[in-house]
Amino acid sequence: MNVFRLDHTEDCPSKDASHIYRFRAKVTEVYDGSLLVTPQDKEGSQIADQIVVTIPKDCVESFSVDDWIHVEYDGMVQELYPPILPNVSKIWKLNALQSTIKPEQSYYSVNALAQATFDIDEDGIQEDCVITYGPTSGIFSFIFTAYQNNVPEYRSVFCGPHYSLTAFRTLDTGKTVLVTQSSGENPTEKIYDISIGNGYIILSNSDETMWYWGSPVYAAPAALSEIRKNYPQYLNLNTSNGLEIYVWNRGVWLCGIRSRTNQKATREELSAFGGGLTLDTMALILSTYDITRESVTIFYNYHPASSGEYPNKPSEENQTYIEETLFAYLPQRLATEPYIAPEYNVQTSYDLVICGYKLAENTWRFKFYENSTIFDSIEDAQFGLNGMTPEEARKKLAGYDLPPESIPVIPVFSYVSSYYYGINEQTTAEARALLGLTQPSNSH
Repeated sequence: MNVFRLDHTEDCPSKDASHIYRFRAKVTEVYDGSLLVTPQDKEGSQIADQIVVTIPKDCVESFSVDDWIHVEYDGMVQELYPPILPNVSKIWKLNALQSTIKPEQSYYSVNALAQATFDIDEDGIQEDCVITYGPTSGIFSFIFTAYQNNVPEYRSVFCGPHYSLTAFRTLDTGKTVLVTQSSGENPTEKIYDISIGNGYIILSNSDETMWYWGSPVYAAPAALSEIRKNYPQYLNLNTSNGLEIYVWNRGVWLCGIRSRTNQKATREELSAFGGGLTLDTMALILSTYDITRESVTIFYNYHPASSGEYPNKPSEENQTYIEETLFAYLPQRLATEPYIAPEYNVQTSYDLVICGYKLAENTWRFKFYENSTIFDSIEDAQFGLNGMTPEEARKKLAGYDLPPESIPVIPVFSYVSSYYYGINEQTTAEARALLGLTQPSNSH
C-alpha cells in the first residue's frame, strides 16, 4: 500500500505549506460524509493509491463520480486501507471545464477549447487557465480566464483570426504558451507568450500582440478582486437548478441574485438584496459560474423598499441592454449555419428576402433585401447593424405588393449580438408571425 503525505504543492500550493496541504483528485465513489478519490497530477496521471477524504461539515457543494476536486487538509493520514484523511478543511470542485468534453457537447461554451495549470502571474501560486468561446460564439473571439480556488483571478476577451485550434503548450524550458493553428491544407502555427500586465492577460510574440475584443477593460480585472472581497456570498451559489436575477430601477438599473427556486421571491427575500448591485458587477459575478445564459432567469421587479409591484416591464430596448450587459461574459452555443427553410431555392433571386435575428429574448430585428438571393442576404445580415424592429418591419412590408407566402423570412445568427437560440421551423414561424406573414407555401 502506498501511504503518502499529500503535499502536491506544484498543483495548488498553500500559503503556509508546512501546515496546509492541497492536492488534486478525481472522485471515484461518493459516500455519506466522505469521498473515495484518486489523487492525480495536472496531466491526469494517478500519483497515489485511492484515498478517502472526509467532507467538512461547512461544505455546501455536492459531489458526483468523475468530479475533479481540490482537497485541503492538515497533513494527517490514517494508515488504513484505503487511507483516510480525517482533518479535511476544504474541498472545492475544479471548474467544470476540467471535465472530459463529450463530442455531442462540443458546441457548448461550458466546454473548454484549451486548459492548463501554471503560474500565470509568477506569484508562486498556480492558476487553472481555461480558453472558452467568446461573446461572438467563438468565431471571432475567445475568453481567457485564469482561476484561483475556482474563482476568476484574471479574465480577458480576445479577438482572434479564424483558427481551428487553440491550445496550451509547455515548452522544454517549462514555460507555458498559447498556440493557435489556422485551418486549411497548409495550416500555419502561431505561438504567443502569456503574461499579466496592469491586471490584464497579454498574448504576444515578436510579430504582434493579440487584440482585445472591444477593449481590455471589458475584463474589468480589478473589479473581480473587489467582488471576491465584498460579495463572497454571491460566489458559491447552488446552480443545480440555475440562478435567478431580480432587476429594478432606482435611477440606474440594480439587481440581486440567488439560486433558482421556481418561486418568485417575497418582499422579505428581496430585502436581503439590500441596495442591489449594478449590472456590470452582476455580470462579473455571473462570470464566476460555469453556466450558460439559458440557466439564468431574469425577473423585473419592484425595489424591496417600495410598495407594490413595479407596474411595467422595461421597454424592449432596455431589456435588450440589461440582458446583454448581464450576460456579457457568458458565452453560449456556437451557431454553425443559419436555418434555411427547405422549400426555398437558395440560389434563386427573390423580389424580397427578410432576414431576422434576436438581440434578446422576445427582441427581434429584421433587415430587408430586394432582388437578392438568400445566401447574399444572410451574409450581409450576419454582419449588418441597425435592423428594424418588428413594428418598423411591418410598416415597411405594407409598401410591398407581394404575396406574403412568396417572401422568404430567414432567421440568422448575427455577430452584432451574442444572443443565440435554436434556429428551426419554430423560430421561422415566430419570425413570420411577428411580421404578420403567413407560412410559406411548398411550391418554391
